[in-house]
Amino acid sequence: MNETYIGGQEYNAIGRNEDKKKMIAIAVERKRKLVSRMYGRVFSTADETKKITCNLDPDNISFRAMTIADADDILDIINYYVANSTSYFSETPLKKSNITDMLNGDSMLPRYVIQRGGEVIGFGYAYHFRPESTFSQTVKLTYWLKDGFTRKGLGSKLYNILESELRGLRISSILVNISSENIASLNFHRALGYKDCGNFEKIGYKNGRHFDLIWLQKLLD
Repeated sequence: MNETYIGGQEYNAIGRNEDKKKMIAIAVERKRKLVSRMYGRVFSTADETKKITCNLDPDNISFRAMTIADADDILDIINYYVANSTSYFSETPLKKSNITDMLNGDSMLPRYVIQRGGEVIGFGYAYHFRPESTFSQTVKLTYWLKDGFTRKGLGSKLYNILESELRGLRISSILVNISSENIASLNFHRALGYKDCGNFEKIGYKNGRHFDLIWLQKLLD
């Protein structure tokens, strides 16, 4: 899991307005193909694809797009890490408005929650690295799992969905920034092909100790 940005304005810098319809069409087609592979059959229309969730295994685990109704569950997951680790950088608990502001923001980038039955046990989403159009092909990615649901392969499945949709949006580079104390997340990202690209030593201070901020990058083919 890696640090995220919630509470500020999210920018859509994919390109000029005349390109956006084309980008959306490409992303929808990528999603249709992804879901078709997951289910082992072809979903012929975008509408049919939108109506389903991606149920991937017999433990009743599914992945679906975030909605505003997920705000409380997302807040609970984040604030656990705020209180108990340096993985989430904030020292003060987030407010529900921080989450709803993010969810209400206009974005073409993918946002998903992970469910077990009807319980939200994790989430992940992409957001733009910088507002300038110069960096429109670069995003940051973040995900968080409810305590007790790590190391079960959920993060890898979630990243497969997110990265597939980002390719459809012609995103070429993904960045993540992670606390040096979050060894599990560092190993997770490295195993998925994310490479170390920066280390800011002892720039974070939380819970009475300093920690490094480590950046990793993955180039999408």
